[in-house]
Amino acid sequence: MTLRVPSAKPSLLASVALMVLSWSGLAQAAPDRAAVAAQSSDGLKAGELYLEADTIARNDKTKITAASGSVEARYEGRTVRADHLIYDQARGVMTAEGHVQIINPDKSIDFADKAVMDNNMQVGAIEGFSSRMGLNTKLAAASVVHRSADVNELNRAIYTPCDVCAQDGTPKTPSWSIKADQVIQDHVHQVVYYKNATVKILGIPVLYLPVFWHPDPQAVRKSGLLTPSYGISNRRGFSYEQPYVQVLSQSSDLTLSPQINTKINPLLNGRYRQRFNSGAVDARFGYTHDTDFDGKGKGFGANTSRSYILASGAFALNETWRWGFSAERTSDKLIFDKYDIGNVYVARGPYVADDRRLISQIYATRQDQKSWFSVAALSIQGLRPGDNDRTFPIVAPLVEARWEPDGPVLGGRLRLLGSAVALTRDQSSDMQALKLQGIDSRRVSGEADWRINLTSSGGLRVAPFANLRFDAYNLSDLNGIKGNSNNFSRGLVSAGADISLPFMRRFEASTVVLEPVGQVVISPRVRQIRVGRSALGAPVYLNEDSIAFEFDETNLFRPENSRDMISMKTA
Repeated sequence: MTLRVPSAKPSLLASVALMVLSWSGLAQAAPDRAAVAAQSSDGLKAGELYLEADTIARNDKTKITAASGSVEARYEGRTVRADHLIYDQARGVMTAEGHVQIINPDKSIDFADKAVMDNNMQVGAIEGFSSRMGLNTKLAAASVVHRSADVNELNRAIYTPCDVCAQDGTPKTPSWSIKADQVIQDHVHQVVYYKNATVKILGIPVLYLPVFWHPDPQAVRKSGLLTPSYGISNRRGFSYEQPYVQVLSQSSDLTLSPQINTKINPLLNGRYRQRFNSGAVDARFGYTHDTDFDGKGKGFGANTSRSYILASGAFALNETWRWGFSAERTSDKLIFDKYDIGNVYVARGPYVADDRRLISQIYATRQDQKSWFSVAALSIQGLRPGDNDRTFPIVAPLVEARWEPDGPVLGGRLRLLGSAVALTRDQSSDMQALKLQGIDSRRVSGEADWRINLTSSGGLRVAPFANLRFDAYNLSDLNGIKGNSNNFSRGLVSAGADISLPFMRRFEASTVVLEPVGQVVISPRVRQIRVGRSALGAPVYLNEDSIAFEFDETNLFRPENSRDMISMKTA
């Protein structure tokens, strides 16, 4: 008997051209009651098959079901779409043809011209196969054989993690790909093996490997080769960098990335990562042995070792205490530019150096709801032209603290701050040709800051504040500066108010807030501390807190900055 169910109208699809079949042949064993009661994410019970098509025909005698036209079959979280589908229940074989799409439970999608599956909708063989997996990786093959539940064998295959289509949808040659006679995808060991593999860059063969492997794109942690990078420059010529990751343990790995260049010697890059119960360490490094070279790759000078390290670590001692470090150093100021090494000038700790300068630091911090404490030591290496590391101070220690009482003081918020720093210089930045000894300084500061916010019924906000600060300095190695003492101190006091009045206008789909802000500050006249006079009689002023300062929206209305502005006007 043949059952033919046409779907004349789309509205009848749910009741006419759809079959939910409970076939014992679809399950290897009868499910228990709990499994039958449980439903998958698509609403089907265990052992149920959903079949939808423009036409469906079933022969009860031969137990063959044929579906044609916009076929969709769902079973146990897997969906198959095709132009035609034939299910042979007696043999337990399902054959799909024409624009076949297989959507797996992990949301990866397989495409094929023809697919033969078992009665669990597990693929047995595919013709004209292609797949889009995790991390935007693509895999295509002339044919695929499903050797077991964990092993797939692909013939005449190509693999790439790059885009194969341009933005307008037209095909494009992938930037990097691997083509092989045979590819074996082993899900148990989470490795993809290649036989007679050819690595291509922009479609051009650059490397042949009789045997090749890399981690499965769906693997969480696995040793193997990663996606390479390449480039062309006048300085290095053609560059090819092939990273390899070695998983050392469940919490550590090592990545080695040799950069091979046609004009200059190779550079070996590396990265070591390890997680601990209380924190993590991340260390990048690189090494080469070569001469210096110009912008055209022409070498000059003697061969020498050139290296760099960019490392950091952060750890939690308990709920309030943290400590960490960063180590940033290089033997060649231009090594990052010469070898195109990226992500160099990024924050690896709480203290960040200027662009094209490296900072090494060790620090410890404590923080809770009402207090903050930190102690650190810093060292800086300059990579800018003209930088002299001997003129940069070694900062050790640098101590900062802040504390607020639990309740209001005089109706407002009281904040107590303290800091201490010691700066040691090998050489003065003034008249570097004379190589004068650098001025060493120690400073201790204390500050009390009080503030209260008052808001009127009309929206006018007035925030009175008062600020008191005291600084004490001790200087040494003054290089012949004539002064009365090496110890200096100063007190700074200011009072004022921040005033703002927000104006709000609500439109149909947006709100605009315009808030003029002003500040009134009263402070005694502030002058710079004069250390003494130089050998030429010129006054020498103390300037140890900063070399350059920029006002922005985050610090413009801080009272101490207002004093600095008054000082600049009166100096």
